[in-house]
Amino acid sequence: MSTAPKTEPRPAEPPVVGHVIDGSIDVSAPRRSDVFNPATGRVIATVALGDRATVDRAVAAAKRALPAWSATAAPKRARVMFELKRLLEE
Repeated sequence: MSTAPKTEPRPAEPPVVGHVIDGSIDVSAPRRSDVFNPATGRVIATVALGDRATVDRAVAAAKRALPAWSATAAPKRARVMFELKRLLEE
């Protein structure tokens, strides 16, 4: 029989929510902010706070994507947007 004290399991680190830029998730922002569960006060996630460089990369990626997106038929664009909506609501 062991007499070693029991230790509580360490809670997992909350996920970092980054910026989706050019198809990749970027969590490299130098500043972050905690997201709290209002019912418990616990930190449930951390969000990367974009800086000027992050915005510049996102705008450049959007400009590169615009021609292909504009050439996509409206019904297909609608399906893509509804799929995004479904994923966000999960």
